[in-house]
Amino acid sequence: MHNQSLNDLGNQFGVWMLRLFIFLSFSALLFGLWALIHAYNGNDWPRVRGTIIYSRMVGPTGKASVQIRYNYAVGNQTYKGQHVSFADAFHIRMFGIESIVSRYPKGTRVWVYFDPENPQKAVLEKGIRPELYWTPIGAFIILILGIFFHTRFKPKRGGRRGSL
Repeated sequence: MHNQSLNDLGNQFGVWMLRLFIFLSFSALLFGLWALIHAYNGNDWPRVRGTIIYSRMVGPTGKASVQIRYNYAVGNQTYKGQHVSFADAFHIRMFGIESIVSRYPKGTRVWVYFDPENPQKAVLEKGIRPELYWTPIGAFIILILGIFFHTRFKPKRGGRRGSL
């Protein structure tokens, strides 16, 4: 009897973990789709001249990241930006931290693409990059696997449960 209740508890835990897995993969899918839509809409953004005011690699080797800051003006208002592209995290991993820092040294004049409806949103490199597809595709595959395992091993009514 005691062993059966521990087994039931383990099965319930597994089901809840699968549900959490599904929720997180669905959230990643939505985030990836949002980033793709944002990048697509950014293709029409106008550009202005800006200046790199800060460019460096931070953190220990292997866990380092890039910090890029730039100034740009839209109309009479000056803004500060920090995004290289719509896919900053993937872009940095693909092209390397050193590559990005060397491409945008302090003092360099650059084109800054900004959202005309909200000029505080800006990037140095616009457009949809192939790496933007990785998050939604990966999340979709994981979501499908999660749903499959959830339906396959979900506790069944009548005391009989699927087995892992």
